[in-house]
Amino acid sequence: MSSAAGGRRRLALYGGAFDPIHNGHLATIALILNSGAADEVLVIPSGDRPDKPNTIAAQHRMELSRLAITEAFGSDSAITVSDLQASGSLGFASIELLDYFKNKQPDAELLLVVGAELLRDLAEWVEAERLKLEAHLLIVGRPSVKSSAPELQAEWQTELQAEWRSTVLSAPYEAQVLVSSTTLRELIRSGARCAGLMPKSVYDYCIKHAVYRAF
Repeated sequence: MSSAAGGRRRLALYGGAFDPIHNGHLATIALILNSGAADEVLVIPSGDRPDKPNTIAAQHRMELSRLAITEAFGSDSAITVSDLQASGSLGFASIELLDYFKNKQPDAELLLVVGAELLRDLAEWVEAERLKLEAHLLIVGRPSVKSSAPELQAEWQTELQAEWRSTVLSAPYEAQVLVSSTTLRELIRSGARCAGLMPKSVYDYCIKHAVYRAF
């Protein structure tokens, strides 16, 4: 996929806990690339956060993400996994990601992937005012958010009374997957089947390393 005519390479920064990564996350990546919104997607599992603890350590979530991307997309060079936050090399804030990649990849147009359910909390993010000025948000719908994309964009912009630069993701097909990391953790703990909800390699790793299970 090539960048827009005369434009820069577009890099989507897709951060999150990925606790664990599942088919909904993978569908989002496919949507981003197939919609033409970005040329590349960088998956960035978060580090261990004292203010918002994850269920398992960052090293596990990092490995699960690598396994999932490899199983789902093979050697597709448009999708990579970064350990910037999981390794502790960079903090958890979105503004830190932007600052880092603006310095490291000045030739790229950066997009921050934001789930629709998080839009109303944007004003509370670290350095929200600077983020408002510098960020280009790539808004991804969630099955739990019922509004259509145009209605959703109008709604959150009105409520926040702020103009954030954004693109609401649109694609020629529906790829929202009705699954959540919370649900999958409970399924794994109970020994239930997860086929069709997460990559097999992710499930196998969880069982092998006894993550999410109380043995």
